[in-house]
Amino acid sequence: MSSGRKYSFSDALFSSTFIHNPVLIQAAGLCAIVAVATTLKTAVLLAAAFFPVLIITQVFACLALKKVPRWIRVAIYLLIGTAIIAGIIYAIDTFMPEISLGAGIYLALTAANSIIALHCEKLAVKTDLRHAFFDSVATALGYAAVIIPIGALREMIGSSTIWGANIKIPMTYPAILMPFGGFLVLAFFAAALKALINKRFPEHSAETEMKIKKTSVIVSKKNLPEDLAPAKAEEAPAEEEKETAEAEETVEVEETVEAEDPKEDDLAHFEPLDGEGKFDLSDIFAKDDEDEDGKDYGSAFNRLFDEAKDFDSDEKKEGDK
Repeated sequence: MSSGRKYSFSDALFSSTFIHNPVLIQAAGLCAIVAVATTLKTAVLLAAAFFPVLIITQVFACLALKKVPRWIRVAIYLLIGTAIIAGIIYAIDTFMPEISLGAGIYLALTAANSIIALHCEKLAVKTDLRHAFFDSVATALGYAAVIIPIGALREMIGSSTIWGANIKIPMTYPAILMPFGGFLVLAFFAAALKALINKRFPEHSAETEMKIKKTSVIVSKKNLPEDLAPAKAEEAPAEEEKETAEAEETVEVEETVEAEDPKEDDLAHFEPLDGEGKFDLSDIFAKDDEDEDGKDYGSAFNRLFDEAKDFDSDEKKEGDK
């Protein structure tokens, strides 16, 4: 677009729909596409609901939110989108209740689509109404141009249907209906668009690259305490040599831990009485006169019976307490 003429709708289509596609280039609004855009009906519903939410929110932001703090503006975007989408959901549930079932909760989450906040902050609050309106329409078209073909393609390949009607496809791949299938289809669409831009419009290829900016943290030295303040330049070499010398010194320390006496196992008397890991029937009737408490339990059966009685009596005492 030349600087001598006004921003036109064709300029908006070229920029916001093609070169800076909100989904394939800016990677925004992916959640609903990969999760529920598995049929053509659902894709058309989500695209149709996105149009009024984006256009109204972006126009309102351009007219009334330029002087509002940013953290308040973002909340207002969400409130406006929620009000619009609530009316859309009410109308759909009243007249076409079967259509909204495929979209589920993602129809309501259209109000919180990241594309809305992105374009309102980058463009709507910084330009005039004409530019904001054209950009909102072109961006919504760019979103629809991605979600509708992807929904139709996934329905045909995964379910062998289109708009609910059966079509003859030799093989179907239901896995493409899963979210990872949506990511795969998106990846092929994004690669195709990037290749087309590089071939036909190489002067705009740099605009389609994902740029990651470095964020630097600046710390004021005045507010730092003395123990955290940076050392002077002349003291730095001496401190580095000292730290190097300390690092080279290695001190081996052997820790001696006294092993605790193993506690007696309360269930030791359940082991075979012959002490050799073998069970002998004669041990059942063997006498155990040398018990720790000095009592004669008789056989092993009598001993177990007495312990069960003691346990019952303890339970009764605790219950009385």
